Amino acid sequence: MRQIAKEAGLSSATILHHFGSKRELFAVVLKHISESLENNPVLSNPGAAGPDTLQAVVEALVNWVRTHDDFARISMREALDTAERVENAKRWPLKAGMETIHKAFETAMDCQPGNLSGRMLALQVLGASFLFYVGEPVHRLQAGVPDAQWKDEFCRNLVDTALRFAKMDMQK
Repeated sequence: MRQIAKEAGLSSATILHHFGSKRELFAVVLKHISESLENNPVLSNPGAAGPDTLQAVVEALVNWVRTHDDFARISMREALDTAERVENAKRWPLKAGMETIHKAFETAMDCQPGNLSGRMLALQVLGASFLFYVGEPVHRLQAGVPDAQWKDEFCRNLVDTALRFAKMDMQK
């Protein structure tokens, strides 16, 4: 709290007075992250089911992670703290944003709401994107891929994998 107060040019007491607790301040941050997902035009309104829509949804999610580095890091940290999140899922500030992602994948794959395959693909793409971008400096050094190709190649591979997964799932 002291560091946040210092960077904001406020006292810790002012921040605590406004938000009530560190937990409430963090909830506001998570809500802001969730709203940025909900307000993504492709994720919130993906269009008709099909491969083009699935590609657009994957690219939108990857680009969201790419352009919201701090949000991705916070979300990943939040996802790793699972026990409390599962217990409080109905009040979890990221719930609406996660539902936006799930619904976009379900729509793109022409799944019923709550379909396990659509939700699993959404989590796989989200998890891969988070891990890729949060660990990018280390991954890039290990892979020896030129900077210019790195992010575009990852996105292409992720889209191809998602399309293959969706095709296999739809054939079942």
